[in-house]
Amino acid sequence: GYYTRIVDADSSNALSYLKRAQYHQYLDNTEQLVADMDKYVSIVNPRTDLNSHDHWFRDMLVALWKSKPRNLGPPVNTPGHDAGPVSPDGLSLFLASNQSGTYGHLDGWVATRPSAFGPWSAPENLGAPINTEYYEGPPVVEDDNLSIYFTSIRPGGFGEGDIWFSTRETTNTPWDPPRNLGPTINSTSGEAVSCISSDGLELYISSDRPGPDGNRHWDIWVSKRITKQDDWSAPVNLGPPINSPDFDGIAAPSPDGLTMFFTSDRPGGCGNRDIWVTTRSTRESSWREPVNLGPPINTLDWDQGAIISVVDSMLYFNSWRPGGLGLLDMYKVPIPRLSDNYISGSRD
Repeated sequence: GYYTRIVDADSSNALSYLKRAQYHQYLDNTEQLVADMDKYVSIVNPRTDLNSHDHWFRDMLVALWKSKPRNLGPPVNTPGHDAGPVSPDGLSLFLASNQSGTYGHLDGWVATRPSAFGPWSAPENLGAPINTEYYEGPPVVEDDNLSIYFTSIRPGGFGEGDIWFSTRETTNTPWDPPRNLGPTINSTSGEAVSCISSDGLELYISSDRPGPDGNRHWDIWVSKRITKQDDWSAPVNLGPPINSPDFDGIAAPSPDGLTMFFTSDRPGGCGNRDIWVTTRSTRESSWREPVNLGPPINTLDWDQGAIISVVDSMLYFNSWRPGGLGLLDMYKVPIPRLSDNYISGSRD
């Protein structure tokens, strides 16, 4: 077939094996699908034997291609706009929503559940001082749920939208008055927080400040700190092949930092805005050429904001696809469970 001819013409092209694997998935040829995925990961990460991360990445892609994403349904999703990430402990779901509440526009909300596989509660508005009469975007929290970061256009910022943060003593005490992250992180352009790495030392943001090419378009940037007590460094643009001349943002790395999901409307996608994934061999290595997750994760509509929830082995994401309850809705899809060694190794 077509993809086999491409593979025969250049057997070192990893993307050709990936495309043929997707074709085998469509034909339900599982054995050929896995064989091509093994070849793909062995090219992008050449080793004598595939390691646990390679196997997981292969199995994750196969699982997503075979999946049927599930809408979280009410009470999390509403007829309005509902989008956001799951907390690291998997027991809190922080989201931005314009459902009626304290302020009645796009605010930060949180739903909770008693266990990893229990139902989500009705979201509660985070209220003051996190929410104001101005726009507040989806909040993200560190793994202890005691530090929260979010985007706001409230007064006191440096640009068109800034990143603010707040802390609290315990999960049962109120949030302190939010503080602006300051001009090291925020600029005269727009900034939006995307994710905090599992070790709390990397802050991924989206910004339309001028990039390395001198032009303003939304790119993914990362700020780092040596310890959680240190200040964040000046953000660094991730550059190509992650960033493109089109929209790139809403990045979320896996717990070990070797896989990263992000959102882009670059050419080669399925619709208006798609979820892409990239990998690297070590945290110090360069990111590889991104892969579009393809259907059924991506559709003709907006699909964005994918993030891994380790505790229930789910990929959560936001979509505007037909059949939802409103505008952007939250969806989930099972992915292979990360081994205990993989998780603990990622937090060293």
